[in-house]
Amino acid sequence: MHPTAADTPDGIAHWWLARPGQPALSLVKAALEQLVQRGLLQRKSLPDGNSLYLSARRPSATSAPSN
Repeated sequence: MHPTAADTPDGIAHWWLARPGQPALSLVKAALEQLVQRGLLQRKSLPDGNSLYLSARRPSATSAPSN
């Protein structure tokens, strides 16, 4: 639903997976790295040392939105 969304592991754990019994941050980071290895996510290093994760399949600027 949000192909241009991106977030840090902390943000993903807190906002995307926030529910009782949510996985530990270490598990979230491990899962994100597996998705990077599979080519489904990209990891961008931020100046503060954190990583930002985003879809490896980003829409092109020239593609029209589909309804």
